[in-house]
Amino acid sequence: MLIIGEVQIQKIYSIPKNVVRKLGSGIEPLANQVMTVLLTLIQSIKTSTVLEDAFLVVGAMAAGA
Repeated sequence: MLIIGEVQIQKIYSIPKNVVRKLGSGIEPLANQVMTVLLTLIQSIKTSTVLEDAFLVVGAMAAGA
């Protein structure tokens, strides 16, 4: 099992979060793929930081729609 530090996890989430915010409603064609990746990360790395950052990405997608 790959162990990733919390700082690295935050960096992983900052990229899609910023892309989603930048694209706004343009994220719609990719939304299913983004959600699949987020769910995979949530299932494999179960920390409160991961959950918080994943919900930030989902919130950014919802705000952009």
